[in-house]
This record gives sequence, C-alpha cells and structure tokens, in this order.
Amino acid sequence: MKKILKKIVIFLMSIILLGSIVFVLVAGFPGEQIIIIRNARRYVIETHGLTPTHIEIVNFFIDSPVHILIETEEDDFLFHVIMRRFDYRNRYTTDNYLERMTAHILSKELSAYVDTITEGVGRAFVALRSHRLTAFTLNELRNDNTLPFEKLIERFWVGISFDKNISDVDYDLAFNIFSCMIELRLEPYRIVFFYHDKNNPPSNRTQIGIDSRHFSYINSPEDLRQRFQGHIDRS
Repeated sequence: MKKILKKIVIFLMSIILLGSIVFVLVAGFPGEQIIIIRNARRYVIETHGLTPTHIEIVNFFIDSPVHILIETEEDDFLFHVIMRRFDYRNRYTTDNYLERMTAHILSKELSAYVDTITEGVGRAFVALRSHRLTAFTLNELRNDNTLPFEKLIERFWVGISFDKNISDVDYDLAFNIFSCMIELRLEPYRIVFFYHDKNNPPSNRTQIGIDSRHFSYINSPEDLRQRFQGHIDRS
C-alpha cells in the first residue's frame, strides 16, 4: 500500500512540476514581463535617445520573439522593439523605428487631409514594401525628411480606409483623396480603398486596389467610379 501511495505522490509531483514548467514557458517566470519592459525602456533610451511614455508587451509566445509596443514623448507614432525571451542583451534586440518613422513621414499630410475631409470617418496609412530599409539610415532621415519621397518610389502602398459600406461610396470624395495623394508627391506602387461598416463582420469588408500604372487614367470621379464598378462587378 505504501509503495502504491509513494508512486501516486511521485506521479502527482511530476505532473505539478511539468505543469509549472509549461506555465513558466507560456506565461513567463515571476517578474519576467517586468524585466522585459525595463530592458525595452533602457534599449529605447540608449539606442534612440527617446523618452518612453507607454510600453506594452503585445506578443509573448514560446517559439517567437517578444514584441513590445512603444510610445514616446518625442514622436506621435508607435513602433515595436523585438527581443528574445530569456536573452535580453541589446545585441539581440531590434526595432522597427526607422520603418515606422518613414511610414509616418510619408503618410502624415495625407492622413491629416483624409481625417479632415471625411470628418473622422476615413483614415490614410502607408505600408512599406520591405521590412528592412536600406535606402537611408535613421540619421540621414532625421537630417532630411524628403528622402522617403525620393528614395522609396513605388516601394510602398497607400491605404485609405472608410467606416462605411461599399454601397455608400462618395466618388467625389475618393477622387479628392486620390488627387491629394498625387499633389503630395506620393508615388506608391498601389493605392487600396477599404470599405467596412463597423456594425458588420470583417468578412464584409471590401477592398479595391489600383496599381500605379493606371494612375494616369484617373482624371475625374467618373474614372474612379468605373474602376470601382469594374471591381464590384467581378466580385
């Protein structure tokens, strides 16, 4: 009886130990997330000379790097710091600050225009084609914010998102936004219009992309309507 009881105790202890190991790997050992946030703060200060105002872990898995969302006092855009779990030396830590600053510079004026003209119903954003910039360095960008317009021609795309259904398209409004993009010297390889009513499921979202080779054919709201209608008819 004692042998059976001993085996049961050993079995239960093994289960508890295994469960504890799994829990630590998934949820982190006590204080791990505090250490990650502390090291991310130090990295941002030492690497970029910025003052973090908000730090949030957004990705915390066993088999992938930890992604930490950073908001700073100096900038009005967010970026990510990426570090390995259980190894927080700065030489293994990276960030997408250069990419996010570049996208912010490209989209800033268009985003402000879209926000104003749509009264907050629409928004504009820029997504870079490559995840790692080689066209210029961070210091070069800080000294000359025209570089993205000169060096990244057709290496990014512009997104215009509306909180409304495709059936409510205002072609005059959409054409004004398209014209503003051209006037601002933005040269993406594509512009994509997104329409999605927040009251409907994401599957009801409609997106219409127009490649740069077709930009010269869009000279009026009617030209844009024909592009949209062609897409809608094929859907």
